[in-house]
Amino acid sequence: MPSEDILCSQLAELNTRSRWYSAQNWHLPFAYIGVTSILVGTIADKIPPVLPWASLFAGILGILRLVHMCAIQDGIRRSVSAIQCVECKLELEKTAQYKPFMHLFPMMSIVVLGIVAYFIMSWASFSGRI
Repeated sequence: MPSEDILCSQLAELNTRSRWYSAQNWHLPFAYIGVTSILVGTIADKIPPVLPWASLFAGILGILRLVHMCAIQDGIRRSVSAIQCVECKLELEKTAQYKPFMHLFPMMSIVVLGIVAYFIMSWASFSGRI
C-alpha cells in the first residue's frame, strides 16, 4: 500500500482534476452558444444565402459538443470514484460525490436548446420561410 504522503498528494491531484472537468462542463455550453450565435449572426448580415448552411453547421457542432460533454462527465465520474477510493485508504469520511443530474442536465439543456434552434433556423432558411 502506498504511503500516506503519496495518497495525500494523489488526493490533491484528483481534486484538481475533478474541479478542472467541472469547470469545463460549465464553460463549454456558454462558449458554444456565444461563438455560434456570433458566427450565424455575422453570416446572416453579410452573406444571407449561406445562412441555412451556417445554422446547419452550428447544429452539428452542437451535437459534437454534447458528445464532448458526455466524455467530460465520464472524467468527473472517474475522478470522484478515485477520490472516494483514496479517502477510504486514508480512512477519511467520503466527501466526494458524483451528482450527474445537478451538473449534466442544466448544461446539456442549454446545448440541446441551441441545437434545436439552429436546426429549426436551418430548415426555415432552406424552405424559404425566413
